[in-house]
Amino acid sequence: FTGASFARFTFRWITFSAALLFLVVAACRPQWGKKEDVVVREGRDIVVLLDISRSMQAADLAPTRLEAAKMKLKMLLAKLSCERLALVLFSGSAFVQSPLTIDYHAFSSYLDQVDSEVIASGTTAVDKALLKGLDLFDAGSVSATKIMLLVTDGEDFSAHLEQVEARVKKAGIQVVALGVG
Repeated sequence: FTGASFARFTFRWITFSAALLFLVVAACRPQWGKKEDVVVREGRDIVVLLDISRSMQAADLAPTRLEAAKMKLKMLLAKLSCERLALVLFSGSAFVQSPLTIDYHAFSSYLDQVDSEVIASGTTAVDKALLKGLDLFDAGSVSATKIMLLVTDGEDFSAHLEQVEARVKKAGIQVVALGVG
């Protein structure tokens, strides 16, 4: 302690000790009180109706219309945050590939598995796809905003499209068409 004042040494030791104490307390991340908030998610229910008829294998879009449609749907998926999605595949008949879900990763994996060989029909029946979408909304949709996204190249051989359109309109479901090709 030669040449050093005892007061200066004590001040440095106390300052260093206090800084070390505050560092340890900060590392423990203390929290006082508890507050719970109810977060209400206001989302939409979207049923994607994807045409997988043979005409979707046309190569006017690279690599095919179906692959281009899947890429567009993945771009849409990246922009969504709290919507529930379902996937209905259709050509001459329609079936549910994915029910309404908020699991975007699962929806994306279902979308990756889609090809035109799933249904062995070359025709396109939009009315059957709309009916499957209506069934999905009837089975489990609680959202006020219901949307059907119809992804098709435009061919349609539906027998009862007008009656199905009337049912969709009566149910208050918005139909948005995405043309491919």
